[in-house]
Amino acid sequence: MRIVLGIALALLMSPATGETLIERGAYLVNSVMVCHNCHTPRGPQGLDLSRALAGGSQVFDEPAFKVTGSNITPDKDTGIGNWSDAELKRFLVSGNRPNGTKVAPIMPTAFYTVPPWVGQNPPGMVT
Repeated sequence: MRIVLGIALALLMSPATGETLIERGAYLVNSVMVCHNCHTPRGPQGLDLSRALAGGSQVFDEPAFKVTGSNITPDKDTGIGNWSDAELKRFLVSGNRPNGTKVAPIMPTAFYTVPPWVGQNPPGMVT
């Protein structure tokens, strides 16, 4: 419990709290939340940031599910560009896509339901 409270306090006290919501969201997506680890393809040299967040190439093959990281770019044809802000916020805390299907449990949606983020954006990630 102390670790969770420490992380929450660190996020609240981080220098990024004084930034705009867009800067805060970029900071969280690109570092703290490590979205690239699952949602960016990998090449021989590691993450292929030229295709950042376009869908991961690694496969998570577990007894309960087999998935790859989805394309979470704003592309309307292949990404999440057709999702409304409300749908994206709901997804981040519930794990339910706009069509009602549940995301695989490897997506850490429960993290977005703990303080200091309860009822928030989560801070800038949807902006």
